[in-house]
Order: sequence, then structure tokens, then C-alpha cells
Amino acid sequence: MSEAKAERRVYVSREEWLEGRRGFLGGSDAAAVLGLSPWADAEDVLAQKRGDAPPLEETEQMLFGRLHEPTIAAEWGRRTGRRVVPPDGDWVVYLDRRHPRLGCTPDRLAEGEDGQPWLLQIKVTGERNGKV
Repeated sequence: MSEAKAERRVYVSREEWLEGRRGFLGGSDAAAVLGLSPWADAEDVLAQKRGDAPPLEETEQMLFGRLHEPTIAAEWGRRTGRRVVPPDGDWVVYLDRRHPRLGCTPDRLAEGEDGQPWLLQIKVTGERNGKV
């Protein structure tokens, strides 16, 4: 989504951002709703959005991903030759103007081929059930 096609919202705290996320489907939500996530399904997403589920606890992968985002983003930029910058603010959300219930919280913005911003999402994988 480019800025022209997206509404940008900035939250002042993680708690406010988590509450704001209840109002839209993001990338991780979409994977769960489509049955592509090994960690959640559509019912889990609905319970989260309604506030009927406890907040997700941060896993080791989430912790290390958050701590190492700057390094991983910088290395991705070096390998691809793309300029990578953090979003303007820690808790930024972009909502699709045509479908305001669809959105994302990018880890970084990257310069795309056409000069439009790309949204960069960083994930750290780990071992799960004996598989990496």
C-alpha cells in the first residue's frame, strides 16, 4: 500500500497500538483466517478482535525478532541495494483506504522499484517440533 492508498495512524504506546489492532485484519491475522498459520486459526482471530482472548504472550522468536529488527533490516537493505528506513514512529499502522478493516504495521519501509514505498516485515524463525 502506498501512502496515497493508505491512511496512516500513529499510536503513542504499545498498549494503544494493541487496542487499535483489534479494529483491522493484519498480515498475521490473514494467514490465520486463511488456514495458513500453524499458531492460530479464524476462531482465534475472532476471539482476539472481540477482546475475548487473553493478550498474546511474547515468544522467544518474537523477542529476538523485535530486538534484532534494525540489524536484519540493515542487512536486507545491503543485500538488495534498497534504502530501508523505520516507519515514522514506533507504533505506526497503515489502513487501506478502500478497505479500512485491512491494514498492517510494517517493521520498516523500503524504497521500491517504482519509487513507491514497500512495506518490509521481518520474522525470526526458530525450531518448532524438531523443525527449523
